[in-house]
Amino acid sequence: MSMFSWLSSQREPLQLPEGAVLIDVRSPMEFRNGHIIGAVNWPLDQLTEILDKQKPDASKHYVVYCANGPRAGMAKTVLIRAGFKEVMNAGGINGLIHLGVE
Repeated sequence: MSMFSWLSSQREPLQLPEGAVLIDVRSPMEFRNGHIIGAVNWPLDQLTEILDKQKPDASKHYVVYCANGPRAGMAKTVLIRAGFKEVMNAGGINGLIHLGVE
């Protein structure tokens, strides 16, 4: 079972690969106001800089989300263009139901 377990707005289980990195691409303030437990905050407007600086492992599975979905879609595009192969857009946090949202 995945380390992240939640239901989509359609109430279907969202299955994530074991060890997937969950990325919240909202602003730091949005992240501080509540996020999915285990997520890291890589704001969309800083994503390229973060990738250059942190050099994350492009072979891992990545799941991105934002408030409503559009920024997550843009982040997925940035990651794929940077050479990441396994990137999933989970949409918006507002559409996700998770028992562990802070």
